[in-house]
Amino acid sequence: MELHVDGRVIDIGPPQRRAVLAALAVDVGLPVPLETLVERVWDGAAPQAASAAIYAHIARIRRLPAPICLRRLAGGYLLDADRDCVDLHRFRRLIAAARGAPPGGGPAREAAQAAALGEALRLWRGVPLSDVHGQWAARVRHGVEQQLTESALAWAAIHLRSGSPESAIDRLSDLVAVYPLNELLVAMLVRVLCEAGHVAEALARFSATRDRLRDQLAAEPGAELRELHEAIVRGDFDTTAPRGAAPGRPVPRQLPADIAWFTGRAEELAVLRDMLLVPDRPAVRPIGPTGPVVISAIDGAGGVGKSGLAIHAAHQVAGAFPDGQLYVDLRGATDGLAPLEPIEVLGRFLRALGVGGNDIPSDPDEASARFRTQVAGRRLLVVLDNATDEAQVRPLLPGAPGCGVLVTSRRTLAGLDAGCRVRLDVLSPHEAVRLLAALVGPERVAAEPEAAEAAARRCGYLPLALRIAGARLAARPGWPLAVLADRLAREQRRLDELEVADLGVRTSFTVSHNQLRYSASATDREAAQAFVMLGTWDGPELGVPMAARLLDVGEDRAERVLDHLVSAGLLEPARPGRFRLHDLLRLYARELAASVLTGTARTAALDRVLHCYVATLWHTLALTRPGDPRLDLVAPGWSAGGLEFPDASAALAWLETERANLLAAVLRAASADLHTAVLQLAPATFVFFLQRGYWLDCVRLNRTALAVAERCGDRLAQAQALCDLGGAFEFQGRSDDALACICRSLDIHRELDNVSGQAALLNNLGVVHSRQGRHVEALAFVRQGLSLHRRLGNRNGEALNLDTLGAVYGRLRRDDEALHCYAQSLAIHQKLGSRWDEAKTLNWTAIIYVRLGRHDDAMSCVRQSLAICEDLGSPAGRASNLDVLGTILHGRRRYAEALDCHQQSIAIFRTLGQRQDEAEALHHAAAALHALGRTGEVRTHLRQARAIHAQLGLPPPAEPT
Repeated sequence: MELHVDGRVIDIGPPQRRAVLAALAVDVGLPVPLETLVERVWDGAAPQAASAAIYAHIARIRRLPAPICLRRLAGGYLLDADRDCVDLHRFRRLIAAARGAPPGGGPAREAAQAAALGEALRLWRGVPLSDVHGQWAARVRHGVEQQLTESALAWAAIHLRSGSPESAIDRLSDLVAVYPLNELLVAMLVRVLCEAGHVAEALARFSATRDRLRDQLAAEPGAELRELHEAIVRGDFDTTAPRGAAPGRPVPRQLPADIAWFTGRAEELAVLRDMLLVPDRPAVRPIGPTGPVVISAIDGAGGVGKSGLAIHAAHQVAGAFPDGQLYVDLRGATDGLAPLEPIEVLGRFLRALGVGGNDIPSDPDEASARFRTQVAGRRLLVVLDNATDEAQVRPLLPGAPGCGVLVTSRRTLAGLDAGCRVRLDVLSPHEAVRLLAALVGPERVAAEPEAAEAAARRCGYLPLALRIAGARLAARPGWPLAVLADRLAREQRRLDELEVADLGVRTSFTVSHNQLRYSASATDREAAQAFVMLGTWDGPELGVPMAARLLDVGEDRAERVLDHLVSAGLLEPARPGRFRLHDLLRLYARELAASVLTGTARTAALDRVLHCYVATLWHTLALTRPGDPRLDLVAPGWSAGGLEFPDASAALAWLETERANLLAAVLRAASADLHTAVLQLAPATFVFFLQRGYWLDCVRLNRTALAVAERCGDRLAQAQALCDLGGAFEFQGRSDDALACICRSLDIHRELDNVSGQAALLNNLGVVHSRQGRHVEALAFVRQGLSLHRRLGNRNGEALNLDTLGAVYGRLRRDDEALHCYAQSLAIHQKLGSRWDEAKTLNWTAIIYVRLGRHDDAMSCVRQSLAICEDLGSPAGRASNLDVLGTILHGRRRYAEALDCHQQSIAIFRTLGQRQDEAEALHHAAAALHALGRTGEVRTHLRQARAIHAQLGLPPPAEPT
């Protein structure tokens, strides 16, 4: 990595700084995310302060005596420069110019090609990025060296045809000196030397290469180099033969042109390349003539880029197969065309290998045997694109050692004896934006990075969708990227937008679905119908139990059908027992469901899933908070048919897994007018949101429930939704919003003469008033609620009232009364088995003990509470306990440890959006910093705490002493 300014080489600095500049230069004109820079520089072994090191290197690069413009963008950096200033991009531009030389053939075209290729080769000064280490640099290096080889061979071939071989000798000799085992380069150099009359030197070059191959790789030269040597020795060397051709033995070069805009897939390329080059010791040596047939299978959904990856990988390893490359599109993914029969493909392959038409057997088995005979002793690469199934592929496999095979298929070809399998997923967000830039121009993407990211996201990062989007933008140079991003935002029209010429995302998906739908296999047809049913569900994932309800089959059968859809590329495995639809496939499935299923069938499928969710939620609530009055809200017929768990931990784990699906279920039920399901789902999830601190989810869900309850005129459901909204607002520090909701809810309960609801709301009013510092009013509300709960015999409600009463007493410094309340409530929680409430009460008890100087008792309470919170997986409880633990350690003068606890709690509270708790933890951290003498940080923490208090309308915290 070198930096040249006005003919001078500028010292960039240490290796890491050169790596940073290299990482930006390779993507010049495009934003490179910070995490990508870190990965490229440290190769997966980044230190903790990697980001800070990147910032430092960027600052030093900016101070270099060179006109370098590094722009800071959201989440990364961009090297803003003319791409021709980077020799790699100039090299690639010149190669592209050679390919695009004026059509028509003849001397003029070849002269233009030779000029462009010659200028490109003059840029070469040795191994690319030789001073930058790691896998990323190795991948870049390999790709450049492959392009270098192809360019040198094309350039030399032009000199051969034009009768000036002497002009190519020096450059080829330099390249062979650096890459002495590249048989394609060696063969071309031997050919050029012979044409120029240096036959003895040509033979010596062959002997030296053969000796190196034997000594270093235990391999013999490939067929092209061997047959070229034999022709020279016999004296019948044909100087007019094209590159790769040997007398009497055609060398097919059937690979389609490499993909100029190919982007990403570095890991998959490395796996394929290593496997094809050497199956037993990756990336060490090319496959030898005695090695096995290497089969690499690539599968994945339609449009995910399987063919592009296979063709690009084939070009990268083509040099290891000097006897040629065969390619065929087996038409397993072509709409309206039947897949090719193996006998037809064998005829094509045999003709390409020199077998006359009359000598090609008509029997498939005989033709397959003749093909294996024909490739025996050759190092040949076979690319079988878009295969339908194993039966189509098996007759086309060579049996000769040293051959390689690349197969792509939408189905997983599990019956194929492949040594390497690549399940292709969509691109990463960064790769997707890079692909868009390659298609429409980096300048347009750099000008609208946010629109580019939005367009890529709405394309689902699917390469086919991105290609179509890029083609539409390229055809409309006046369109801002934001226009396309906005058009793609409309889900109902998104698949319509993703069509151009003969390319269409919907068409691609239709091929996959029709292969199942019209199959002779009953399993295939069942899977096709199941895919349609998936269109009735909107959740991001689907577990087997819920899929069984949706499909109305047993769980074992549902899992088999879903696995079949995975194999067909229409579904993705998320984790064991769970599956997901790609965003665009979900839209396609939704279209199918709307057109194929009746409204009754769609509603029935959704209703089965919702019933299971509701029944399961009530079961989890009974496990996690026994005695909760919400359990009285279960509607008739909604408590049976759900999943059951052995304990609260298992129930909470299921809830965490299903959280996003629960939100989707509520929204889907609301849109389908399944009102009862919404009004059952919402209250059943509140305690889980409370324990995990998911307040934004809680607000969104209960606002939906409130709207549904108001449409239905269900006053009790309105009151419950308002109550839960008030609780969520209170934990977010939104006291005014909380009071408004709680008061409205209380009014409804009074209107309905619901004493139990009034008791709970009075307690909630006490909580909000106490947090606002209005403790006298809080005491009155809590005592009223406590009296009502005791009158009703509601032990759970009584315990919650006692907890609130203890908290109010604690804020009034009436510590003995607070401890008395906590002792009573703790006994009730333990008797009921309500572990979350037990943990909260222990935590609050510890706060009183700290103030009384009873640090051992406080530590015992915190440890018990923290253990429960860890067992229940409650980040909110963990944060509260860490904050109290910090105050205990502070009291023991262990200030550094105290600060660490407070800082951890601050981070958790901030993530959960519990602003008032965050402010209190900031205040406690400021006290620890004060004790440590770190006065500057004290001011920072207090300033943050005051800002939060001001936003929440609370009095400012006191200065630490």
